[in-house]
Amino acid sequence: MRKIAFIAILILLIFGLGLSVFSIINLYVSRKYEADDGCISGISGENLCMIQFYWLGFALVLIITFVLLIFFNGYFLNSKAKKENM
Repeated sequence: MRKIAFIAILILLIFGLGLSVFSIINLYVSRKYEADDGCISGISGENLCMIQFYWLGFALVLIITFVLLIFFNGYFLNSKAKKENM
């Protein structure tokens, strides 16, 4: 059961990373064609630089979480690690 949950979490992290990369690319395009002064959208009036910063932060958190899960996969999947902590 732990292995299935671990793989499901990794799949969700990969999906979230793909979504955030797509959003970052989409915001680059929006900043190029919609924004007059570089950050504020001429159509919606939103600050595209701030939204892009949030997506970059989200992608960074996902990458760090993914790397940590891969690095410590033996601890999460090993049943002996659970018994030693009890």
